Amino acid sequence: MELFSTRFKELVNSYLASPNHFIGTITSVYDDEFIRQIKGNPDIEVITITLENRAEVYEQIYSKLTGV
Repeated sequence: MELFSTRFKELVNSYLASPNHFIGTITSVYDDEFIRQIKGNPDIEVITITLENRAEVYEQIYSKLTGV
């Protein structure tokens, strides 16, 4: 599992520190310090997607990416 890989965590942190835009997924099942750091980073927007909101979230993300 990636959460046990120091190299994976280093790569994620390096990428998140860059000026790039990034869409990714993060577990809602497991919790550890690495996940808490990502979720707690004020420069990162975490959007929870559910069956009920997935169409709305799609539009929200699309608008952010296209500037519409």
